[in-house]
Amino acid sequence: MMLVSLIKSKHFDQALDFVKRLPANLQNALKFEHAYVLHRSGNNTDALRVLNSMSAEDKSTFKCQHLLSQVNYKLSEYKKAMATYVNILAESQRGDGERLEADEVSDIIVNYLACQSSTSGECLAEIQKVIGNNKGFDETYEYYFNLSQVYLKEGHVQKSVELLEQAYEKAIKDDAFRDDQVRFKVQEMHFLNEMYS
Repeated sequence: MMLVSLIKSKHFDQALDFVKRLPANLQNALKFEHAYVLHRSGNNTDALRVLNSMSAEDKSTFKCQHLLSQVNYKLSEYKKAMATYVNILAESQRGDGERLEADEVSDIIVNYLACQSSTSGECLAEIQKVIGNNKGFDETYEYYFNLSQVYLKEGHVQKSVELLEQAYEKAIKDDAFRDDQVRFKVQEMHFLNEMYS
């Protein structure tokens, strides 16, 4: 399908134009794709509007809930995003929702941690509960990096530096993430500045 090809090739402006030219009945059938393209184009307000116009059944799918969380994150609705992530994980654990693969669980936890690092208030106990309920996921460099951000926010600078070093070591082992190594070193300098200022 033309729309999927445009999305996979990251031609989001062309994909959006394509959706807009479709008849209304086809636009309705492709609401998820429309919302995804809007999100990837940075138009999260409209992406949320499209997601909210979907049927309850369509909105309940993993991919839709995941996109809804990402949109809420971009709109600084961190608590809504976190609640959706926790719900997705809980449903998968209970068998109520779609069974998630380890990489999907890892992606959700990484995004959940990013939300937590952007909120105020203590959250380490909640994070430990979420992580503890979802054993066996891939602890990627993004996981350690986002967890380090949470610990820094909580004032645990030394632990934060340790986690950042783990993230850096994971990234070194994976050539695909060499570009992120500079980001780690800059963040580490920021942490050290926090420790000694």
